[in-house]
Amino acid sequence: MSPTLPPYEIFRIYEVVAIVKVGRSTIYSWMKQGKFPKQLRLGSRAVGWSSKAVFQWLAEREAA
Repeated sequence: MSPTLPPYEIFRIYEVVAIVKVGRSTIYSWMKQGKFPKQLRLGSRAVGWSSKAVFQWLAEREAA
């Protein structure tokens, strides 16, 4: 039997903003500083964030 990976989603910026409770510019500023996960390129004009990366980042912030 092969192990199954947990399901995850790709969050768009409005979803990340709602989850993290900070503004868009803060998310992009933190990314530039290396303080927030990088986005994934979904297409030529679309990006998103792995739900796993976002929730892992939140868990690390809670532990700190």
